[in-house]
Amino acid sequence: MTRTQKELFDGMSEEQKDFFGAVLEEMSRAEEKHKGWPDDAVHAASILNEEAGKLTQACNDYKFGNSVAGDPYDRMNKKAVSTAAMALRFWHGMEAY
Repeated sequence: MTRTQKELFDGMSEEQKDFFGAVLEEMSRAEEKHKGWPDDAVHAASILNEEAGKLTQACNDYKFGNSVAGDPYDRMNKKAVSTAAMALRFWHGMEAY
């Protein structure tokens, strides 16, 4: 038996709710900026992987103290949100693949 959406959200911490809210905001921003989305899985996954690569770079910068503009932890957080948003866009586009 699956839990309802309300049960899922009621069981989340405020931090989790903030994260998913940020993901939805980022997805909306990305959809506005980049109107189209690939209609094939390979190109869509490439976009997702590009974001995941940026997250990996941000993690490396954080871990190894590389000099980058801004707060490395904040950059890592933003890239995690962006990656999750692209994963959601990928999932939303799956019917077209």
